[in-house]
Amino acid sequence: MIHEKKLATEKSVFFNGRKYEQNKLGLWLPQKELSEYKKILLVGNSGGGKSTTADYVGKVSDHRVIHTDLVRFSSGLIPVPDAISEKIINDFLKVNPKAVIDFYGDNHALLKRFSEYADLILFFNFGIDGSFRGFQSKMENHAKGRPPLGIAFDPNYASEGTVNTWRLLQTAQEKMIPEWQKIFKQSGADVIELSNFRDVDKFKQEFALSCTKQDYARMI
Repeated sequence: MIHEKKLATEKSVFFNGRKYEQNKLGLWLPQKELSEYKKILLVGNSGGGKSTTADYVGKVSDHRVIHTDLVRFSSGLIPVPDAISEKIINDFLKVNPKAVIDFYGDNHALLKRFSEYADLILFFNFGIDGSFRGFQSKMENHAKGRPPLGIAFDPNYASEGTVNTWRLLQTAQEKMIPEWQKIFKQSGADVIELSNFRDVDKFKQEFALSCTKQDYARMI
């Protein structure tokens, strides 16, 4: 993907036939204003900040946000039948020309469909050590009826059990990454890879700046 070490000294790279350049903050970005993307898909590590990033994009722009975990699970973490949840998501996308999709789960068929819909994919690839702080936040959300992992667990786990659960989740997600990357390449969408929380903050900063530029351009 874009963050390969061998590219660190390059001024520009190509992915999916499009040119990327490294900005002043160190992110590899496509040669396009971020605010111009209409359909943004967020994929990757649990606890990496996908949901908060999706909400931030919706706050600083006119994109509508959908969190697929809230659609795919009802109160009490009971799974909603795929046919119903997919209809809700598809109807949302039809009526919102500018949308942010916070993808949750391991349904590759659904991910492929969303990837084909998107023109920008944000890939949260934090690695197996990921963000334990983000995982703890997921645990807190358990009490609010939001599925933290897609698996049942006691939010009052002892510290050692929590770490082991975190490792189990990250190992499972590491195994899915090659399939995710294959889907990204087939989609034709631009892809921005975020490998830590600093990258996430840099993206938010860059996106907000792009929205400011767009608003200013409309005024003149």
